[in-house]
Amino acid sequence: MGTVSYALGVILFALLTQISSTHYLPLSVFFFVGLSGSFLYTNGPAGLKYIGVGDIVIVVTFGPLTAIFSYLALGGPLSLAAFFKVFSLSLPLAMLAEASLHSNNMRDVSVDRSRGMITLPILLGRGWSFFVYCCLLLLPYTILVALIVYSSLLFAIPMVTLPMALSLEKAFRMENLQQLPKQTMYLTSYFGLLYVPVFYFVAKLS
Repeated sequence: MGTVSYALGVILFALLTQISSTHYLPLSVFFFVGLSGSFLYTNGPAGLKYIGVGDIVIVVTFGPLTAIFSYLALGGPLSLAAFFKVFSLSLPLAMLAEASLHSNNMRDVSVDRSRGMITLPILLGRGWSFFVYCCLLLLPYTILVALIVYSSLLFAIPMVTLPMALSLEKAFRMENLQQLPKQTMYLTSYFGLLYVPVFYFVAKLS
């Protein structure tokens, strides 16, 4: 199934290069970096997940890399200013995606350690892992506040998910970890479904 998915992805990417106004070279760079990251996350000589750098791959791939690739595919101009803006706006979803992974790794610490794996919670310990989870969970809402102040009140819409984020922080603190990864993924989905459409309406109203 994985091979079929990768093959389909490459075929669709080839089609994309034919219809996008952006030159195929920058699109290729971002596409194949993302493709390599997704493959090496759990495959290759030593899966990146198991040597303590999987979290970096998730943050980069599910945030800036995907966002900038989409921006270029839609014909966005190549400029550092535009890349920085896209990078900044992708951070909330990137952090929530990483929170899902982090909670999963925290739940599986004992199993991973027994198998000789090295994940971020194993390296940090419970106290610092809780701190990292809180940052990943709550910093997206700090970014929303900045967007509300400096861009549009419409960015207040995703704030309705804040109570859910606070309940997940409490669950981690109380060590109710069994369902935490799934619940964090739900939060990420709800946040994204409210966050992404806001950009469309902000653009329409500006």
